[in-house]
Amino acid sequence: MPKYLRPFQCDILTPGGHRERIEALSVMFPASDGMVGVLGGRAPLVTTVGAGGLVVDPTGAGDQKRYFVAGGFARMCDDVLTILTEECCLIKDLDGEEAWRDIERARAMPMETDAQIARRDEMLHAAQMKFNLVQLRDGGPKSIDEIGEE
Repeated sequence: MPKYLRPFQCDILTPGGHRERIEALSVMFPASDGMVGVLGGRAPLVTTVGAGGLVVDPTGAGDQKRYFVAGGFARMCDDVLTILTEECCLIKDLDGEEAWRDIERARAMPMETDAQIARRDEMLHAAQMKFNLVQLRDGGPKSIDEIGEE
């Protein structure tokens, strides 16, 4: 095994409790300012978690684990990556119709104050990322017209 593929522990936590503990070779997750890739032995890191796909390559012959995450913080220290996120679910378990309803709910949120606008934008971005992941999982995008007719 190449030296750069050193195993490390990845803990994924949500407000509901411990979601996963995985021994990983690599992890990619969305930060608020772009994607972050992590390998074992990485320098310490603290960053905010954005909305999008979290991909974990476990050690051994296992398949990649793919999640949708939104909001929170990530910390890498002493070969332990801790991802504390507000929302986390396996991409295979996402419901496209529910993701679309999340987009509609976000679009209907009030926009009277700066705080309301910021919250609406955050919710809309997370809902759109969730919907995009469902579309990728299911083999490609549908048009907005097709989605509206269902």
